Amino acid sequence: MIENYTLLASELKAKIAANRMAGKKARMVFDLDGTLMYYFPRTKQILVDAARMIPEIPEETIANIESLDLDDFPYWLNSLLDKTGIFDPDVRAAFLQDWDNRFFTDQYLWADRAMKDAPEFVRRLSDAGAVISYLTGRHRNGMYLGTKSSILKNGFPFDHDELSILMKPLKEHSNAIFKRDAAAKLAKSGEVVAIFDNEPQELAYISSKIPQATPALYLSPCSTSTPLGDHFFKIRNYGELIATWDRHPD
Repeated sequence: MIENYTLLASELKAKIAANRMAGKKARMVFDLDGTLMYYFPRTKQILVDAARMIPEIPEETIANIESLDLDDFPYWLNSLLDKTGIFDPDVRAAFLQDWDNRFFTDQYLWADRAMKDAPEFVRRLSDAGAVISYLTGRHRNGMYLGTKSSILKNGFPFDHDELSILMKPLKEHSNAIFKRDAAAKLAKSGEVVAIFDNEPQELAYISSKIPQATPALYLSPCSTSTPLGDHFFKIRNYGELIATWDRHPD
């Protein structure tokens, strides 16, 4: 993979300009959770609320959950419960079930926060003339309203067309397969020039359907470690990418 913000910014600007000259809109496709949105605050709030509903949980444990450092959150929920000192199998099972019941709903999406400098970067693309699509593994029948509200609340641009938010129809559907199939639909809709995701496997699937699009992996906790080719960019810091973007005029 390539970590070169100058090259990435130049490539994105060139593609936006080329589409503008051709009378078309360049489309940028972004994942949400782990790419633009920091969802650990959602998980933390769910765990706090769940703990208060389980009689076996002492106040000390609730305090441990409330004091968890969001910058040191493990990806896997079982590892997170280890950090809180909850080891009883029945209590852990109750936590996991409660988390599953609440996490994939509109109810807690208010707690999500934008990744640092992510809204500013996406706005740079939008201001330059790109159309933004959010391609997410969230499901439409239970998370659409909260997702749209969270996008707007966190300051991300929103283009009001049928491809603004692409979501799974049902929670049970595979994220990777859904994104691969949605990418094929996006490819038929116009010029997709770049795709951004934090899950290597999902990014690879999308890239296989839109090979002309610039693929960029945002480095954050994820569920897979799929190796990616040399033409994939990696992003550690949106702020540095913005600074590079601003230093290099069109």
